[in-house]
Amino acid sequence: MVRRRVRERSYYVAMAAYLGLAPVVWHYAIRHRDAYVKLHATRALVLSHLLLLRGLLFIAACVPSAAADLLSSAVFRCPAAMWLAYLTARLAHYVWLVAVTLWAVSLVLAAGGSTIKIPRMRRISRSRRVLRTALLAWYGAYATILVIAPVAMHASSLTSHSRPDAEVHLLYDDRDKFPQWIFNLSFYRVARAAQRHFGAGATVVAPLDERSLARAAKHGRLIVIASHGLEHGIFTTYRSFTPEDVPTNTTSVRPRLVYITACYSDCLAADWQAAFNASEIMTQRARVTVVRHFLWLWFRAPGLVDSL
Repeated sequence: MVRRRVRERSYYVAMAAYLGLAPVVWHYAIRHRDAYVKLHATRALVLSHLLLLRGLLFIAACVPSAAADLLSSAVFRCPAAMWLAYLTARLAHYVWLVAVTLWAVSLVLAAGGSTIKIPRMRRISRSRRVLRTALLAWYGAYATILVIAPVAMHASSLTSHSRPDAEVHLLYDDRDKFPQWIFNLSFYRVARAAQRHFGAGATVVAPLDERSLARAAKHGRLIVIASHGLEHGIFTTYRSFTPEDVPTNTTSVRPRLVYITACYSDCLAADWQAAFNASEIMTQRARVTVVRHFLWLWFRAPGLVDSL
């Protein structure tokens, strides 16, 4: 491992390039003429292309199922399209593994003061087009964060985790890897409509379990259950639910609509409607993409809240 005399501050600045600050560190290196920091900032920018490639492959893998769902086209459901989507998803997974491995190795090298060259990296890093593309991608990511962050914070301020008498409920399965703010954000327009129609604290966004299901069945006017499912019921990471698990509602409150995202939930649609004693039930006949549910939550559900 090749080592050179490096200022202590440069170690930390170079490490920051691999922690989401590559463009900032790159401009710092140019301004201060720090060769060590520039080496690692440039390397981080080059490695960013792997993350960008992974994102593009993931989107490409989702296109056939989303198109088949939204356009109701059999072309996108043919075996060839589904097989191509599967291969694209696997390739995206392998690209992600390579990117994470190289990212971790580079971070260790930056922390150790190493200037060792990664094969082919030096030649690629000399391309202005490569660096310009990486910088634009990072600037786009920063801009997205600046837009989403305040909206997500506002969405979280409109929702409660366990208010018992809330009128609108989103019960979700986070699969132990998705933070709650993502679900708050997806329910943002519904929460705004609920606050406007019922007042503050009218919306609950909570993980799907026995207690949250009981609260929703007892007090909910609009209930959205975001979970996976099969023909015999819906399930979360830890357990499954059937219509028999919905507690009997003894109050005068009757849900206006229950929307279940679980695939194949239509098999038990009548049972779900009877269990919730709901005026209307919306279930899924087969596999449905997240895109369809998101569009419904943002463009149709708010209008339903106003009619409750």
